[in-house]
This record gives sequence, C-alpha cells and structure tokens, in this order.
Amino acid sequence: MHIYPDNALEQLDFYRLLRSMADFAAGMPGKRLIEEIRPVSKKEEILISLSRHQFFLLELDEGRYLQLIEYNEIESLHHALEIEGFVLTKKSFLALRQSLDNAVNINNYFDKALESDDVTRVPFNRFSDLSALRKSLHNAIDESGEILPQASEELMAISKRIAKKQSEITSVFEKFAKQYRSQGLLSEIGESYRNGRRVLALPTENKRKISGIIHGESESGKTVFIEPQAVTEVNNALFSLEQEKQREEYKVLQRLSDELRIYGPQVIETVELLALIDKYYACSVYCFKRGFSVARQDDRVALHVIESYHPHLEDHLVKENKKVVKNSLVLHGQNKMLLLSGPNAGGKSVLLKTIAINQLLFQCGLPTPCDQESKFFVFKKLALDIGDNQSIEDDLSTYSSHLEHMRNFLEMCDRSTLLLIDEFGTGTDPRVGGALAESILHQFVKRGSTAIITTHYSNLKSYAHKMKGIVNGSMSFDMEKLQPTYSVQVGKPGSSFAFEIAERMGLPKQIIAQARKKAGNQVYEMEKLLSQLMHEKEIIATKKVEIQKQEQELKRLTSSYTELKSKLDIQRKKYKAERKEELARLRAENVRELEKKLNEFKKLAETEESIQAELEAQKDKQVEEIKSAKTLHEEAYRLSGEWVNRDDLNIGDYVQIRETDSMGKILGLEKKVARVAVGALSVDVPYESLVKASNPIEIKSQRSIQYSRPNTTIPSRLDIRGMSFKEAKEVLVKYFDDALVRHMHQVEILHGRGNGVLRKLVRQVARDYKEVSELRHPEEEAGGEGMTIIRF
Repeated sequence: MHIYPDNALEQLDFYRLLRSMADFAAGMPGKRLIEEIRPVSKKEEILISLSRHQFFLLELDEGRYLQLIEYNEIESLHHALEIEGFVLTKKSFLALRQSLDNAVNINNYFDKALESDDVTRVPFNRFSDLSALRKSLHNAIDESGEILPQASEELMAISKRIAKKQSEITSVFEKFAKQYRSQGLLSEIGESYRNGRRVLALPTENKRKISGIIHGESESGKTVFIEPQAVTEVNNALFSLEQEKQREEYKVLQRLSDELRIYGPQVIETVELLALIDKYYACSVYCFKRGFSVARQDDRVALHVIESYHPHLEDHLVKENKKVVKNSLVLHGQNKMLLLSGPNAGGKSVLLKTIAINQLLFQCGLPTPCDQESKFFVFKKLALDIGDNQSIEDDLSTYSSHLEHMRNFLEMCDRSTLLLIDEFGTGTDPRVGGALAESILHQFVKRGSTAIITTHYSNLKSYAHKMKGIVNGSMSFDMEKLQPTYSVQVGKPGSSFAFEIAERMGLPKQIIAQARKKAGNQVYEMEKLLSQLMHEKEIIATKKVEIQKQEQELKRLTSSYTELKSKLDIQRKKYKAERKEELARLRAENVRELEKKLNEFKKLAETEESIQAELEAQKDKQVEEIKSAKTLHEEAYRLSGEWVNRDDLNIGDYVQIRETDSMGKILGLEKKVARVAVGALSVDVPYESLVKASNPIEIKSQRSIQYSRPNTTIPSRLDIRGMSFKEAKEVLVKYFDDALVRHMHQVEILHGRGNGVLRKLVRQVARDYKEVSELRHPEEEAGGEGMTIIRF
C-alpha cells in the first residue's frame, strides 16, 4: 500500500500502536515481526491474517490462553546449520531449548482448541516433531543456559572432583582463618573476596607475618588482603579442573551442534513459525483487551465504519475520567466523499485520524477499534494532509505546503485512493483559497476517489450540496451548552459557531457584537439556509427510501400472494391425486392379503387331517420310546443288582439318588415315591431312581441336587441356590425340558430369598414355555418366597 506523505504513519501514532502490541510478545523475534507490520493491498494476505486473529480472539473469549515462555533470538543458527564443525554457544542452545518448549506448548494448545469445537480450524501449520533434539537439550542444558554435569560421563567425573576440591579449599581456608584469628593477626572484618578468590583481611603491619599472595589493599591502605599459600596451591588445582571442565563442556556443545545439523530444515521452520504465532497471539491479546473487532472486507462500500474510535484518544480520555465518543460513518453507492464542517475543536481532525487508523489496521490484517459489523474497501493508496506540514528546510509557507500536498494528491488520486484532508483550502485569502479548493475538489470527485475533507468554506458546502458523489456532513454542536458533542452527522453541513464559542470562552460581549455587525448577516443567513436545505433534502431522501421500500414490499406481497395461490391450487390437486392413489394401493394390498389367506386356508383344510394323524403317531412313538427306555433302564438296574423295590426299603435307610452325588435318609414310604431327607430339604424320589447305601453317609449341605443330565426319572424339586446366573439358567432350561418329556405335572424350584435375582430368573425361564399353566409360592412354612411351584 502506497502511503503519502512519508511521515503519515508517524502522524497517526501507528508505530506507537504497534509498540503497544509488541509488549505482549513473549520473545524478541515476535516483537520484531510486530514492529515490522505494514499495511498491504493484497486481499488474500489481509483475509488470511484476519482469520488467524479471529481464531485467537474466539479462544480468548472462551477463556483459553496460550502460555508461552520467554525466548530469545538463536544467534548464528544459520551458520551452525550450514557450516560443518561450527559450534553454537550455550546462550544459543538455551534459546533453542526455549523455542522447542514453546513449540510443544503451542501444539498442545491447538489440540485442545480442536477438541473444544469440532468446527474450529486452526489457521496455522503444526510444528515438526523435534522431541529427540529437545530431549538432548534438556539432558545437557539447564534453564539458565549452563551445561549440566550429567551431559557426559567425563563431565560428571570432573564436576565431582571440582566439588571435592572446593570443599578442600573451604576446609583449608577456615583452618588458617581460625589460626590467625586466635593469634590476633586479622582485622575486624576477618575475610573477604578479591579477584574471585577467598582472602584474609589483616592490618597492613601484619602482612609479613602470613605467607601468601597479596590480592590488594583497602582504599585507606590500612587493610591488606592475602590468600594463604596453602590455599593458593589448592586453588591452582581447582583452576586446572575448571579449565578441564570448560574443554569437556565444549565437546558437549560440539555434539549438540552435530545433532542439530541433522534437523536443519525442521529447526528453521520451527523457529520462524514460533515467531509468527507469537506475533499473531500478542496482537490478538492486545486487541482482545481493548475490545477490537475483526471487520469484513467488502468491495461494494467506500466507507462503512461503525462505532469507531482512536485507541490513543481513548487512553488520554480515560486518564481524565472522560468517555470517548464513538462515531459511525457510512458512504456507499455514488457518494464516496464526505465534506465535513463544524466548529473548531469539534473533533473533525480526530475523526480523520480515527478513520485512517481503522483503515490502516484493517489493511495490516489486524482487528480494528470499531464494531464487527464494519466493512472495509481495500485501497491501494492513502494520502493524508492533517496538521501544519510547513517545511522549514524548504522555506515554504503553510499554504505552500498545502498546495504541495494537493499537487501530489492530484497525481495519485483514482478509484483505489483514500484521501484524508484537514482544513482544505485554508492559509490564504478565503475567496482565492475557496475557489482553488473547489476546483481541486471537483477533480477528486471526477476521478472517483474516496475522501473525507474538513473545511469552513461556505462555497465548498454549496458545491457538495449540488454535486453528485459528495455529501455534506458536520460535527454536531450543543446550542444549549454551547459546546461540541464530537459526534458526526452525515447529510447536514455545519457552522463554525465562531461567535458562540467565543462567547463561551469569555470574550467581551461588546467585541462579539461588533464582530457580528462587521461580518453582517449574509454569512450567517447563508449557512442557516444551506443547513435548512440540507435538512429538507435529508427528509425527502428518507421519505423516498421509505416509499421505495413500501413499493418493493407491496410488489413482493402481490407476487407472493399470486405465487402462493398458484402453489396452493397445485398442492390441492396433487393432494387429491395422491390420496386416491394411496386408497387404491391400500385396496390392492387388502385384495392380495385376502387371496393369500384364502389359499392358505385351502391348503390347511387339505392337510389338516394328515397333520393330525402324523401328530398322533409321533406322540404314540414318543410314549413307546419312553416306556422302552424305562424298561431297558429297569432291566439294566436289575441285572446290576441296583434295582430297588418298595419292599426293599425301610424308614431310616440311607440311599443315593441314582446318577447323582446326592445322598439322604428315607423319611417316609409312599406308593410310588420315597420321601428322602437331602441336606436340610426333603425330596420325593421314585423308587427306581434310588440305590441303597451300604453305610450311613455324610449329608452335604451346599446343594440338595446337582442336576446334570436327564435320568429315566428326575426329582420333582430342583435346588439352584448358590449357583451363578448363567449356571442356574442352563440348569433350569434342561430341567424344564426333561420334566416336559417325562410328562411331569408339577415341579418345585428352590432358589432362596436372597436379592431376588434367581426368583426372577425362574419366572423368566418359565414364561418361555407355553406348557406352564401356573407359577406360585407355597405357604411360608413350606418355603414361601424362597421356592416357586410350577404346574404344567
């Protein structure tokens, strides 16, 4: 972006604003990049920068802050990467360590930003993985930039010898100090440091009584500082070790420099990206604290700045406990110029600087001190004439300086130029200056430049009233308080209010009255008439816009009604057609369903007799097979001698339930079953399922029955207490299946009370069998809710 004159940015306090932003940078590279920011005319570059600031502003608004530690320039980095054998200093490696630590913090910050909002896009590249190099630096260099003893085995050994030697020096020194103090040879202070050595302080007359090296005298010459000879010998040995340590530290720096060259391109990229992110984040923090906004770019507007202010004016007013007045200025369509008039000290020059600083910051890709609804056109040139630019060196008058600027303005102005001119045409005879100013203004309008121009000339106000492309504006004035309000009004010219301000400032009324008489009423009446015309023009323009809006709304409503009626007619016909189609489809489905059922009924009628016959035959076969199996089991048991008849058993005998581990004692004998005590329970067991036990057995108390596989007969009671949910379900399903196969009419499931899980499981499994006709609990004395009786 071309800016005229050369000192325009300085006039607008632009550099001062950048320095304020640079104060928030963590390192000198970031500060340097901020101070190098300049306005540009490339839209893409501006929009990229704005998107980056928008990202940080949103994060700051959500309370997410980027923590950067202070870092410095890495001196001679390019030399170290390009020159084989070049060794970086400890200071440079410390700066590199700081940069790599910041890179890790930034990557973590971006990761959290993405986690916090899935649609957030980080507008920066990620840092390369330099974790190995970072680890090497942390293992070799501490936070102050000193080489760590553990950086190498040899360095560790040397450091231990140095520590030992330092301890020896302390011991030897304190020995001599104690000896000489007891002899009364030392001065009052006793000891001190000179040339980095610990020395004894003694009166000058005693210096020959102690052998050693003299390191100096006091200013009065009454005290001499001596290092005892024995301490000197140990110190020399320590000095030798220090030299050895420096050589070993240099080897460590050589090793780190060689390792650094492996990562050359990634290191350069990391250092540059860190400075760039530091720059954007620092500027964003400053703008966030000041309430700046990210405005939009729009080629359709000339000026569209809403609620704008100058940050340095705000600082000044805050110190005086005053509130800054924010101004909005909108120029669009053919109107690209504003001719601004009004009283002196009314804020015209401040408005020019405010618009200029907002435009410059936007074209730097920075947030601006205005509302986020503001829009900016990207200008290629900005020409500024604010204040007295008289050149002492060239011996030019103030007016000559203005004319010099106007000549340059005329050379550079076009549709991509923004002109900001203060006190246009002043400095010479008003009639001549006004005429010349009007001619120059006509050229500005003709060439399509965007401009804000302040003036007191009435002929320019009249010109703006008649000419297309330029509008009058004013800084408003409170007539009651006789003071400016610093608020801009577009579409209405302003008066200088010179007499009113003079009266407020305390000038004698006689002088003011005489001045009014000399000026005559012509100027006053002209300004009054012009103001009235502009006011009426503004009213007419407003009414015209309202009428146009009403006409457009009427057209829209009429068109909408016609379109809606047409759509409703079409929708009504479509709905009727779709309804009839739906009814026809449903009827067709009903017909197909009825035909299908009819065919099924026909087939069922034909096969009902054969299916019934097959079912009866299968049932008969099942009964025969069960009887046969029972007979075979009985024969096998009789042959093995295990068969038991009722007559073979007596009450009190011990028996085992066949094919199980359950044993018990006979409590009673009935026609087909024996009641057997198994543990704490009594079980009815068919005689064919019993085997006599030759000796009394120990009755197990954990479970009455361990049901595993179906027998010829099965017990009518099943105990599932203590089983897991899965185990109990498997046992229940198998037990129900076997009970149904054996045509049992009733079974009892002993599940216990507990937490009710097994009780619910029994009911759940039972519901899966349609043969189950009843589920109930017995009386409390017979088991209550701890048992479920199931009838088939």
